Amino acid sequence: MISAEPVRNVRAPQARVVRNEDRVLDAAVEVLGESGWAGLTIAAVSRAAGLSSRAVHDRFADRSELAAAAWRYRCGPYLLDAMGEVLRAAGQVPADPSQPAPPSIQPVRAMQIAARWDHVSAAWPSATWDTITDALARETTALDSTADGDDAVGSALGRLAEAVSAVGASVEQARSASAALEFERLRQVGPSAPWLDAALDAFARPGVSMRAAVELLISSQFDSTLAQAVEAQCSVRVKEWCTPHRKSPTAQLAAQRAYLICVMLGYVLVHQRPGAQQLDLRPQTSEIFDVLLAPSEPTRLPSDRAEYLDERVPFNTGDAALDALLQATLAEIAARGFDRTTTLDIARAAGCSEGLIFGRYDSKLELFLDASRRQQALALRLYNDFQASVRAAHGMGIADALAIREVQRPEIRLQRATYLEQIRLSWHDEGLRVALEAEFEQFADDAVESDPTWTPAVSDEALHFSLALGQGLALLPVLDPSVWKLPYDVLTIPMAQD
Repeated sequence: MISAEPVRNVRAPQARVVRNEDRVLDAAVEVLGESGWAGLTIAAVSRAAGLSSRAVHDRFADRSELAAAAWRYRCGPYLLDAMGEVLRAAGQVPADPSQPAPPSIQPVRAMQIAARWDHVSAAWPSATWDTITDALARETTALDSTADGDDAVGSALGRLAEAVSAVGASVEQARSASAALEFERLRQVGPSAPWLDAALDAFARPGVSMRAAVELLISSQFDSTLAQAVEAQCSVRVKEWCTPHRKSPTAQLAAQRAYLICVMLGYVLVHQRPGAQQLDLRPQTSEIFDVLLAPSEPTRLPSDRAEYLDERVPFNTGDAALDALLQATLAEIAARGFDRTTTLDIARAAGCSEGLIFGRYDSKLELFLDASRRQQALALRLYNDFQASVRAAHGMGIADALAIREVQRPEIRLQRATYLEQIRLSWHDEGLRVALEAEFEQFADDAVESDPTWTPAVSDEALHFSLALGQGLALLPVLDPSVWKLPYDVLTIPMAQD
């Protein structure tokens, strides 16, 4: 017996659910890239996706689940693809000529970079220019032969505008197609400094997806659900790249890969520095590429320890209550993250009341800004003193390798967490960004005044690279806590000799 019940399309609801989930995940990435973790709310993502809050709540119970899904299906794959492209461009992992460029690579932007290198030039199809010439000639003739009357002239001008618009679209399409072909040709040639420069651009000038990925990576230190997603996907791959094995990779190759990943992540962390987007980083790319081709053999590093990293920040303001409050602020935020820490948490840890906090500061952010500014001022000087003592005893290359080891030690995870939160928050708060930048400039001025021969870098590009590397060193252990054991001296020694 045939039922009178109409046959339902059981696949349609499923397709709609998939489309909605894609919209939600895309919206989450957009919100993260623009507003950060604090902006990642169900309401904000719902608005960005053009859906009701209930539609998002039905799929994701809370922000943690939404963030984990955004990482798993958007940010994690995007970050890994971009990292893999850089490692292939540098010759650190085998290149597969049949593998297309990852989404992080912008073909036109990549060719703008590649075209700056003498042996690479963009190819422009002559047909494009013929199209322009023919179109303009046709419409000029039409105007010349136009009969009297404004309507006829207006009609001809309208056709000319349409032709110019069509030609413009044609030119842009040809430009993109040409750039994509030329960049693929560059990739077919194999590892090179131009390819590496183009691949690193995805990190040096990060788009929304890259900013969202690093935002989530930093935030994963304080969210177990997100941390599990990062561990299961991205950490596993990074550990494969950076963990020495009796077959492959060797300790030397693992250190090279880890160093390069620090550069990648660091470029994202410093991308908002004043003038960063206008810097020409080719000299730094060339130096990295050359050193990766000829690393030195690992050496035994001295046992010097940066003991100041193990201690609580000695603010020494002359006010014991303020010292305790500043220390508690950094400690609580290092353990919980800025957005998850309340002023009540800080007050309890400092042994004071919230009234004392708000009697001195207008907000939690203002308190954190003050603690960060004071902490960075002290940290920069202690780091410089430590580096100077090691450099005097063992040379620049050893001093740099030792500094990397000390910054990445597992024992100072909380200090790194505070530092990374300072950076992440500075993306979204101009006051914090300006304060941290000013503190570094003051440190540099003081250092030059006490020692006129001292300079943080020989150029703006070199300084930018140095800062990027230093910040990336603090972020890589989030993906692989064991990288501190690697022999970074195989790169720092030859780089110090250049």
